Amino acid sequence: MGVAGSDVSPVGLRPYMPQLDGVRACAVMMVFVSHWIPWGYQGGFPWNNFGVDLFFVLSGFLITDILLHGRRYMERGEQGFFLTLRQFYIRRALRICPLYFAFLLGYAWTVPGFINELTPWLWTYTLNLFRVLVDNNWEGPISHLWSLSIEEQFYLVWPWVILLTPRRFLLPVLLLAVAIGPTAKVILDLNEVSERAVRFFTLSRMDTLALGGLLAYVVYQYGLLPVAKSRISDWFLWIGLPVFCLVVGLRAIGIGSTKWMILELSAETLLCGWVVLRAAQGFQGLIGRFLGLAPLVYLGQISYGLYLLHKPIPSILRAYGIDTDEIPAGIGFLMYTILAILAASLSWYLFEGPINRLKRNFPYRVNGVMPACEPAIARGTRE
Repeated sequence: MGVAGSDVSPVGLRPYMPQLDGVRACAVMMVFVSHWIPWGYQGGFPWNNFGVDLFFVLSGFLITDILLHGRRYMERGEQGFFLTLRQFYIRRALRICPLYFAFLLGYAWTVPGFINELTPWLWTYTLNLFRVLVDNNWEGPISHLWSLSIEEQFYLVWPWVILLTPRRFLLPVLLLAVAIGPTAKVILDLNEVSERAVRFFTLSRMDTLALGGLLAYVVYQYGLLPVAKSRISDWFLWIGLPVFCLVVGLRAIGIGSTKWMILELSAETLLCGWVVLRAAQGFQGLIGRFLGLAPLVYLGQISYGLYLLHKPIPSILRAYGIDTDEIPAGIGFLMYTILAILAASLSWYLFEGPINRLKRNFPYRVNGVMPACEPAIARGTRE
């Protein structure tokens, strides 16, 4: 996932793009602002939603790129469908599941009464559906896990779509997937579903994930340089920015409804698409230098741990007798951020990193060698 990181290393499927890690770091810092800075100081900007949407678009972009390369190996007859699918899922599981379930175990151990109605939703990556179907006003130290649920549901379905859709239908399917998001939002709004529930529903956030996939497809087909010269990403900026500014401005002064929220999220999706595509191409000037800063790139590399571990920090401090309500907002934000970086760094070097290195045993391309048990129909599948 965007939060969880992806295979963009020198030994992965594409040259390493450090600015994408810079984008990850910016996304997670936006989430920190939304959780740790009082609303009155946030300037009316939807920090949390924008940060999460950045993660979603980036995740769709990187995951689809991986799958398109896997599809190419299948089309060349180098490996079969089930082998390609297996490698993908094992690598994703190694990257995402160990820390997630360790976090749940640690939280259950330290928090009395944690085993409750939330348990089945948390352990099956469906917390977002709990927030839609049961209690969309529920908040807590682990409420942020809803976005990881959406990404896991996406990972469950998306490989089958990318690997099995006939080539001539792949672009229309990607466009249709992008359209699912706003369509779902409109249908839910017409049925008077609450705004918060709309935000947590998987299909209503599908446009962000699928837009990342669509951008990956365009880059895969034509290459980064031709796409950059076409300035297609500028259309996202020119359309998304004025709509986003208008809607955020109106909502900041109290003029808003679920319909405004639909426009806001759609504009956010376009802006995040612009950011991700431009960062993949490489921003020039001040923005490029900023996104390429070593500390920012490092934070992007540990962003999964940052995102997963950050929100309970104030609750943990309160449990040890620290009155976090008396800490000034700016100092609190700085303190919580430092603690989150320490926790995520320890997690990476002591836990995630060693497990992540196991992915070397499960390369996406298995040197063109397919297991003897691989079904013949899966070898070199073509439309």
